[in-house]
Amino acid sequence: MFHFSSRSLYALRALYELALCEQGPPMKIAFIAQRQKIPTRFLEGILAQLKRGGIVESRRGVEGGYHLARRSQYLTIGEVLRFLEGPVDFTNSQKKGKKDSISGPTDPFNGLWQKLEKTVETAIDEMTFRDLIEFNERTGQYIPNYII
Repeated sequence: MFHFSSRSLYALRALYELALCEQGPPMKIAFIAQRQKIPTRFLEGILAQLKRGGIVESRRGVEGGYHLARRSQYLTIGEVLRFLEGPVDFTNSQKKGKKDSISGPTDPFNGLWQKLEKTVETAIDEMTFRDLIEFNERTGQYIPNYII
């Protein structure tokens, strides 16, 4: 069954935090980890992977940290999830080289799985990090507080 790993969920949270402050200076790992409740060591690995994928950039030094490699309105949730997880696959047949999957052309649920995959792909490909921020601001679901 299709699911998101903890790594992917943490990556999305870290990128959301970077998108919130994209106009500011690069963000320190410790700050992101604290704000999003992500273990610092785990976040270091996630950001290194995202950097290799061209999703984030980093700057060294006292004024260093991480920032998005491009503006939040051009970075989709789908792009990030596919980079970290691979293609959307509700049948689990493509994972780990499984050849004995019950899914296939004769599976009575095949049409349903394809429809679900298409729906999820559309939703994550249409949602950018800027869209997510604006949605949360409109609905009041997540209001960041940067008071120190």
